[in-house]
Amino acid sequence: MTPKRLWHTIMLNVQRNGYKRANYLREHNLFRHIGEKVYIQGRKLPLYSELISLGDNVKIASRVNFVTHSIIHSMLNSAENLSMADKVQEQVGCIEVGDNVFIGAGTTILSNGRIGSNVIVAAGSVITKDVPSNAVVGGVL
Repeated sequence: MTPKRLWHTIMLNVQRNGYKRANYLREHNLFRHIGEKVYIQGRKLPLYSELISLGDNVKIASRVNFVTHSIIHSMLNSAENLSMADKVQEQVGCIEVGDNVFIGAGTTILSNGRIGSNVIVAAGSVITKDVPSNAVVGGVL
């Protein structure tokens, strides 16, 4: 972990509530976009956080994981005698969350996912694809 990333993580941990954590992230441009009235319960700065966009009135419960990247390339590229042409590149992608969204505790959102507006995501869900607006979802999508 870089010293800058460690500092931001420490600062997120000392913020007294989720609105202050969202304001800290916004003021330091750590996400691509954070709208107004955003509440973030979690205190961990996601890797590649600059690829995450949150709309207005978004509420994020504890232990929500934003997975903007995959490390499968490190395993696939460990094979001996693998040519440069056959190497797999790291998968990195954006995550976009619309307005008026609640994301329940323990949810994981994978890269290149978009959650529309007016959505409730149940606790423990895994978001692997786009979620349309005006939906209530749960489980593995």
